[in-house]
Amino acid sequence: MNEAAGFPLEIISNIVSLAVVIAILYKLFQYKKKITVIQGLSDLQEKNELTSEDKAFVASNLQEYKIQYQKDQALIKLAYPVFILIIGLLMFAFSTKEALIHINIVVVTLAYLFISKIHTSNYIKLLEDIQKQ
Repeated sequence: MNEAAGFPLEIISNIVSLAVVIAILYKLFQYKKKITVIQGLSDLQEKNELTSEDKAFVASNLQEYKIQYQKDQALIKLAYPVFILIIGLLMFAFSTKEALIHINIVVVTLAYLFISKIHTSNYIKLLEDIQKQ
């Protein structure tokens, strides 16, 4: 067990992983709220009751989500080599057993990035469906 200033490194690693998992759960709750709003707009679209404000909201959010999607893709492309480097350094610095504990942070963070990308892609698809009709 490695220790930094008397505090086990594994506990720090687990705390960081837990923080990322909490961030994932927070992102899921945000996703559910946004999907509810988009579903409400979709229902209004089916009834032909969309106002010009609703259409402007859809157009502006669609543009924002497209920009966010491009940023998410760029971040993931940048994160791959960085994460591989981090994993390599961890495998070099620690025994396999200890390295796997710390690699958990990388895996959870990568999952967070992919969840973010998937959510943004879903928002874009739903908003484009509303805008097309």
